[in-house]
Amino acid sequence: MSLGESAKRAIYFYLKEKFGIDSQNICSNLQKFSRGLHNIFGEGAKIIEGLILQALFRKTGYKPEDNWKQTDFEDNIRKVKEYLEKAEDFQV
Repeated sequence: MSLGESAKRAIYFYLKEKFGIDSQNICSNLQKFSRGLHNIFGEGAKIIEGLILQALFRKTGYKPEDNWKQTDFEDNIRKVKEYLEKAEDFQV
């Protein structure tokens, strides 16, 4: 599922104007990013966060726990980061 380029640009614009987040610094502002999505989409933000996480899991090879959907968006991102850091350490 994709939002489309114009919708993506509109979301990025809103996030930058209202929350001071541009597309290059989302990872360092996950709490603001999540709040911005919830501000824009309400409860629908959970669906978008889930889609983001699923894409991230696919791209990184991370295998989430069965209860990942009940885990906070930021915590899931943190777990993927930890997984990637361990994988990087292992390869060195």
